[in-house]
Amino acid sequence: MDANYNLKSLVERVKDELNDEAYDEERIKTYLNSTYFEVAGELPHSFFEKTYKYETIDDGELQVPDDFQSMRRLIVIAKRNKKPLKYISPREFFGDIHE
Repeated sequence: MDANYNLKSLVERVKDELNDEAYDEERIKTYLNSTYFEVAGELPHSFFEKTYKYETIDDGELQVPDDFQSMRRLIVIAKRNKKPLKYISPREFFGDIHE
């Protein structure tokens, strides 16, 4: 892959292909982002994954990074025990509040 493979270079390549240096950059960026999400979307690709480690979570709430999109796995390690947490829906957690 080209070392200059970034949004700016992609916009320049599109303008070059269109033979129109004055073409609206925001329109090109919107198209590129839409196309990216159609291709990459929600498919799991390991090169998109990041691992974040937190020493403690004092108040029970995990602050996620600004680039957070979705969580695939959450593992708790305490006193040499490693336990993946299972997702449960809000309805399972809180129960049916209309009962």
